[in-house]
Formats: sequence, structure tokens, C-alpha cells
Amino acid sequence: GDGSAVQNVLTPAAVADLATVASLDAGLYHGCAVLDDATMRCWGRNTQAQLGDGTTANRSTPVGVVSDR
Repeated sequence: GDGSAVQNVLTPAAVADLATVASLDAGLYHGCAVLDDATMRCWGRNTQAQLGDGTTANRSTPVGVVSDR
């Protein structure tokens, strides 16, 4: 989520462009954050469209989750 192409970083890094995070969750190769304004942003591997942005492109920084509501 920091914009880096480096894999398997073993030290914590700030996630780019995230402020006012209400909650955070992580999968094996991706992460998602719910912001205080109730929007959601995800980053990481997206081979099965798990980031919810309507694509299967991997993302090194957070992207908005598309809502079907």
C-alpha cells in the first residue's frame, strides 16, 4: 500500500493516501480500510477482483471500492 514494488517487506510502512481510518483488515496479499466517511479503499493483489475496484489489476496504493448501491 506504500506504492513500492518490493514484495515481502518485513517492516511496517505507512499506507499511501490513507487518513481518518475507522477500521482495517488484511488478506494474505491485500488489505482494505474503511474510512471515517464510510468509503472503502483497498490495495494489493487483485487477481480475483478482490479489491472491489471493478478490475483485476494489482494495486500498489489504495483504490476506491466501487459500490453497487
